[in-house]
This record gives sequence, C-alpha cells and structure tokens, in this order.
Amino acid sequence: MPDVEAALARGIPLAEALIAEPGVAPRLSTEEAAGLTDPAGYLGSARAFVDRVLARLA
Repeated sequence: MPDVEAALARGIPLAEALIAEPGVAPRLSTEEAAGLTDPAGYLGSARAFVDRVLARLA
C-alpha cells in the first residue's frame, strides 16, 4: 500500500497521503478522504482480518 507507506515515511495522516495521489485527488475531496480514514467509522472487523492472516500462516 504505497499510500500507507508514504504517510508513515512522511509522518502525515493517511488522508493527506491519499489526496496527494494523482489518481485519487480528482475523485475524492479532502473531507471524504478524512472521513474514510477516520477510525471512528471502522466496522470492527479487525478480529476477522487477524484471524484470516493467522490461518494463512498456520
């Protein structure tokens, strides 16, 4: 995920890194990017994702 790597490397929020991508900027407003990356909106699927990864590694 280049956007995540860019955000981590530059110490900026993920939403800011997304908007900096040429393919994203014309399609997503700054507010939309912030809303999509806001942890308050997460659906709580982390446990299922972790379980899938661990099952692949087993």
